[in-house]
Parts: sequence; structure tokens; C-alpha cells
Amino acid sequence: MDKEKFFGVEKALGERNAAIEIRQHVQLAEALKLLQGAEYKVVAHFVNCVRFGYYEAGKFTFTDGAELEEKYLVQLRVFNAEEEVYLQKQGTGFYLQYINDAAGSEKLTTVDSASQFFGHRVAGAAPQGFAELWEAGRKIRLVLPVAEQADEYKLLTRSYVQFDEKTGQAGYAYYRWLDIVPADGRDE
Repeated sequence: MDKEKFFGVEKALGERNAAIEIRQHVQLAEALKLLQGAEYKVVAHFVNCVRFGYYEAGKFTFTDGAELEEKYLVQLRVFNAEEEVYLQKQGTGFYLQYINDAAGSEKLTTVDSASQFFGHRVAGAAPQGFAELWEAGRKIRLVLPVAEQADEYKLLTRSYVQFDEKTGQAGYAYYRWLDIVPADGRDE
């Protein structure tokens, strides 16, 4: 059996020279200074909602025009194909996981995968650069940051495999989001 074809992801296994940094009690502004690219997609979990959007030139953009209110922020992912800042609320600061696939010296085995978002695009419902998905039976509505229009979308993720020298077992040590792309049967 061809595992890569069975799981629907060509070239699922790879190796990356990833830089991974973990810190405790980090402030939001300090974490965002780690980002080196130009444009990122964002998923922000607040105490009362989840918003998807963009982060560019130090500014967050959400479809409803809302600001990023740090006092209500529980979790944040700012990501692109090269790097991700992941923050989880921790007391008065955040737990930080920063992964950069282009800047590291440690060679790690990686597994890329794709997960389908629920819903189909509602034509004309979202502004340029976004797509609104609606799943009527589940009453789920998502507004995703997208580069191109499609009927359905998927989330691309990358998991990083580490080996335990004592037991010889391998497992996923970290994972991150890569992109949100059309779910048209292509593997990115």
C-alpha cells in the first residue's frame, strides 16, 4: 500500500532545518517581533469568539473591522508557509511556541497533512481576500482568509517528529499551521 496516496498527501514525509523556540510568560508585542515575513494569516481565539484574518506590517485585519483586544485573547496563531507564532494565555502573559522552517540548524522529520473545513463558500458574502463558509446542518459559519476563491477549503499543517533515544519510539513533538487553501483535490 502506498501510504502517501492512501492518506491523500503526496510527499507527506520530509525533513526541515527548523528553529523551534519555546518560552513562558511572553508579552504579545515581544512575540510578534519574532516574525520575519511580510504577510501572515491569523486565527485568534477570544473568550467570546474565534476570528480569522491577516497580520501585515504590524497590523491585524479581521473582516468585521474588530481590533485585536489582548485582554480577551486566549490563543493566537500567526502563520505562513515559513513560520508560525503560537501563543496560549498564561497568567498575565503567554506561552510562546515559535517555529521557523527556514532559519534552523536542527534537522527534523516532518509530516504535512490537510484537514477539510466544514461548509461551502457563500458567494459574495465576504470581502476581497476572505471566503465565508456555511454548513447549514451544523449552523457553522466561518470567514477564512484565502488567496483564491473555491467552494471548499482545507487547512494545511506540519507536524515535527522527534525520537526518544531511551525507548526508540517516535512521536509528534510540535505542529503548526501552514496555510488555508482550496480543497480541490490538489495536495500542496
